[in-house]
Amino acid sequence: MNIVFRVDASAQIGSGHVMRCLTLAKRYRREGHTVSFVMRALPSNLITFVEEAGFSVYSLPYVKSRQMLTGYLAWLTVTQEQDAQETARVLRTMGQVDRLVIDHYALDIVWENICRPLVHEIMVIDDLANRRHDANLLLDQNFYENAAERYAGLVPADCRLLLGPQHALLRDEFYEIKLRRRTGELYNILIFYGGSDLTDETSKALRALLSMNLHGVEVDVVVGKTNPQMESVRKRCADHKNIRYHCQVENMAELMNAADLALGAGGTTTWERLALGLPSIVTAIADNQIEICENCAHAGLIDYLGCAEAVTEGDLVRAVTAFREGRGAASRTLLDAAPEGGVLFLTNNSNTLPLLAWIGERANVCHYTGVLTPAMLHRLKPQLVVSFNYVHLIKEDILQLLAGRIVNLHISYLPWNRGSSPNIWSFIEDTPKGVTIHVLDRGLDTGAVIAQRAVDFDEREDTLATSYQKLIDVIIGLFKEHWDRILSGNYNTTPQRGKGTYHTKKDLETFLAGRRLTWEMTITEFKERFVRGKSEI
Repeated sequence: MNIVFRVDASAQIGSGHVMRCLTLAKRYRREGHTVSFVMRALPSNLITFVEEAGFSVYSLPYVKSRQMLTGYLAWLTVTQEQDAQETARVLRTMGQVDRLVIDHYALDIVWENICRPLVHEIMVIDDLANRRHDANLLLDQNFYENAAERYAGLVPADCRLLLGPQHALLRDEFYEIKLRRRTGELYNILIFYGGSDLTDETSKALRALLSMNLHGVEVDVVVGKTNPQMESVRKRCADHKNIRYHCQVENMAELMNAADLALGAGGTTTWERLALGLPSIVTAIADNQIEICENCAHAGLIDYLGCAEAVTEGDLVRAVTAFREGRGAASRTLLDAAPEGGVLFLTNNSNTLPLLAWIGERANVCHYTGVLTPAMLHRLKPQLVVSFNYVHLIKEDILQLLAGRIVNLHISYLPWNRGSSPNIWSFIEDTPKGVTIHVLDRGLDTGAVIAQRAVDFDEREDTLATSYQKLIDVIIGLFKEHWDRILSGNYNTTPQRGKGTYHTKKDLETFLAGRRLTWEMTITEFKERFVRGKSEI
């Protein structure tokens, strides 16, 4: 597919729209699609940042805002009609555009009608629900108690709606990190109020924390490239040994996972914090964040203090003090925002995201990377649990609660190569190669088989990396083929036959004996250097 994004960043708009579009764009690129961006060259536009991520950007000219443009149109700096005509000229140079993704509060059905003849499909990313769209697909990742009603009459009847935090556009790092267990003690605080932070909530939070007796507490302060106060914030941080300054980071998941408490804004980072179970004290820094924050607070997901202009340093001090005393912000996760009766997707690897997204277009789905508890399942009551590259063992009490409603996707031809690194061991021991979807039981990869498929490789051409990706692609395709039966539970199973093989992570370390393999080597090269060489030792 040829996919084009229309999105902007500026000091006024902030960086959140571009960041979430980049997350989606990287997923599309990994799936083999061609992806490019159309962005207006506004001040603090992040165009270079998008290009550095490896995407082509078609730049629209910056026009100083006219007086007659008000509201979000002032952010755009031109009329919708002019922006659409300029975008259309770009689209005409790009051949067939299969999907146009629009993430912009200033654009609506007026703009979309102009570009519609040039594209096969229009996808809108929104959270305002305040204007009409000519969209085939609409994504609103935010938490609203009346989510299903908000877009009534604003989109075509056949528009697919992806609503709620279960569809949050999280970067790969949030799926791959191993969640730490928090004790409720306060040793590390994270401050991040978005890329721009035009009201300088970062400095307000710093002043509040510095006024408290926080002996032994470390603070990580993150600002974006578009933050106009970044230099003054940096200098303030440099004056204190326990405060670390970060600008435009690539390891936000790591910083969030290390924190015991976050001070921040509403918006996209709300779902990042919830993904890692990070307790949060939140200030709304834009009008469009107010309703989201109020709904999240009502559901107990965040400790919401109010709008930026109303929140004082004293409010922050009282909220942090309440947390230290066990009365304030609590640890909540995306599971707490998920609807009952959907699909729970367990994963710790971003290579599973194409399947997560595919399921999300067909059912309510929520992902989770941590350890499941009975309390979570009692609240969620999932219709189905899918485990795919999930690192945690499923305990027996969880299996009993799920009563056969949990399946595992394993990239080996079971019973061969149960356990760790199945693709590598299939080459080491020359055992059958393939993929298996099976019911999860008390053993490790021992459950009854729902579906299997053998996979062949060209060992002189396929590398360890391409063979692994081929297995991932095949098992995702196999799951899609059997989706209806797996979801309904109306499938037949076959017991695994034969003893098969099983390996632990330690087994591979012992086999390699300190030697390092590279994923770029072909299977033949791997066998010559490691398998045959090992047998000769």
